[in-house]
Order: sequence, then C-alpha cells, then structure tokens
Amino acid sequence: MGLPCSTAACYRRFTHSDQYDEDAVWYSSRNTSTDTESFLNQNLGKFHFHIHALSLMLPPYAKFETKAIYLYIDGVRVAVARLTFEAAQVKYVVIQYRSVYWRDLFHDTGEYLPRDQDRFLQRYFATYFQWFQSSEGNYYKNQWPFTLYKASKSLTDDERESILSSIEISI
Repeated sequence: MGLPCSTAACYRRFTHSDQYDEDAVWYSSRNTSTDTESFLNQNLGKFHFHIHALSLMLPPYAKFETKAIYLYIDGVRVAVARLTFEAAQVKYVVIQYRSVYWRDLFHDTGEYLPRDQDRFLQRYFATYFQWFQSSEGNYYKNQWPFTLYKASKSLTDDERESILSSIEISI
C-alpha cells in the first residue's frame, strides 16, 4: 500500500481527434520525505504553469493541438483547464475544480516552475487574459466549481515568439 496522495499527473486532450493522450505531459511521485501539503502545493503550482502555457499556446502545447489539460491526484481528476477557440484564437480559458476545496487550494497556490524552466508565465497570462466569471458549482446538478478567464487581447505569433525567447523555454 502506497502513501496517501502519492502521485500526480497531467494529461491532455487533443483538439483534432477529441482523444486523450496516452502519455502524461508530466508525472510526479511523492517520496516519504515529502509531506502531503508540500506535494500538493508543488503539483498544483506546476498545473498553474501548464495552464498558462496552454492558454498562451507555448510548448509543449502546439497551436490548436491541445484543447484541455487534466490534473489527477492518485488517479482522481481534481482539476481541468479547457480552451474555447474563436477565429483561430483562444477566446476563453475555464478551470474547473472537483470541489470548492480544490478550487481554494488551487487559488492559494502560486505558480511553480517545472524542471528546466527559469521564468514564470503568470505575468504573460495576466497580460492576455482577465477574470470573467466564477461559480461555486452545484453538487446536485453535477456541476463543478469553475473560474472563467476571457482573452483581453489577441496573442500574435510574433508576441508568442517574443515570450518564448524571453523565458528561454528548453523543452
């Protein structure tokens, strides 16, 4: 029997086929020297980073190839980020949480840089997206709590390249 809260993984769903990628975008295992709270904070923070990368269509998310990413803790989906496209641009980013507990935990966690990264994407995300709407969800209607962000301005390919060169992504 393993540790409680011992694994975290991020998977993605493709736009063109509506299929899930068989391989995880990233996978983490907790060792006995890491406490549960630190493990959750680190992986929720890593999910923050990947939501920003997905929204800005930065590697490993090629343009219009990925429409959603999912965070699993011990094999249970606890959060999902989905994109809505309009006229070949990301129009909305919705983050859904399994419960208000996971929403609050996610919002209380800062962005965490995955290995080989040296710059945060939060400031770029804030430049191109703004908060639009939130909901507490409805347990009886099977609606998860969510946070919705709306694109405040379009991101051009040149601006994307500028972001890539400024953060020096090495994937």
